[in-house]
Amino acid sequence: MEPTIEGAIALARSATGPLSPHLEAFINSLIEQQYSVISVRARSWHAAVSDAWLAEHGVGLTNVSDAHID
Repeated sequence: MEPTIEGAIALARSATGPLSPHLEAFINSLIEQQYSVISVRARSWHAAVSDAWLAEHGVGLTNVSDAHID
């Protein structure tokens, strides 16, 4: 299955963690900067995984630190 922009946007819309309100704007920013479809899809997947991890560990955006990113 080919990666698509629609798939990236659907992934963002299905997110429920603390990053979820920002994911669609993030994807639109990547599109506006003319990232390739595969790059948009990969970055949206990484953002969605990070969103899920933050939610699973009860970390809100204001509490994200360098330790979480590492």
